Amino acid sequence: MLDQRQAVQRPPEPEHATDKTMTAPERQAGRAEWQYPNRATPPGSSLYYAVRFAPARLRDALAALAGWRHEVRAILDEVSDPGVARLKLDWWRDEIRRTIDGAPRHPLSHALASAPKAADLDTGLPAAPFLAITDVVEQELQRQRPGDAVALRAAASQDLGALFELMARAHGERDDAAIPHARRIGA
Repeated sequence: MLDQRQAVQRPPEPEHATDKTMTAPERQAGRAEWQYPNRATPPGSSLYYAVRFAPARLRDALAALAGWRHEVRAILDEVSDPGVARLKLDWWRDEIRRTIDGAPRHPLSHALASAPKAADLDTGLPAAPFLAITDVVEQELQRQRPGDAVALRAAASQDLGALFELMARAHGERDDAAIPHARRIGA
């Protein structure tokens, strides 16, 4: 589970909107799509090797984290209508909240929900880094480009830096003083 303390409160979803219609084999098949390697960690890529040299028990969780960022950023390339792109981005934000609440819909979210267990974490992954990635994508949708090197580093910290924070946490990093270092490495 993801960390509920950092989630934004949302009204409950209608009963029909939950994942109860998906069978266990369907959820498993969907999760398999996001196991390592996946489309975000294709063989030969830098992420492929970064995940390849991680402990075997973490590879699927790390690949799912990379997959989440990949899916959110794909909105920029795959959707030409800005209104539709914002709707898709909002759907992913809501999906993280649903995952935090224990009701994921997307197969990738099911893989993310199992990531803390694979990493032997006592608590879930925080929502803030996921939402930071969506914020960067939204800025790009609005054509807000960083104006200088400082703003570019800040945007990179919110995007790849947030992914590296999630990966460090999935590795079991609990020292809050180390998280900014992980973000800087990602940026």
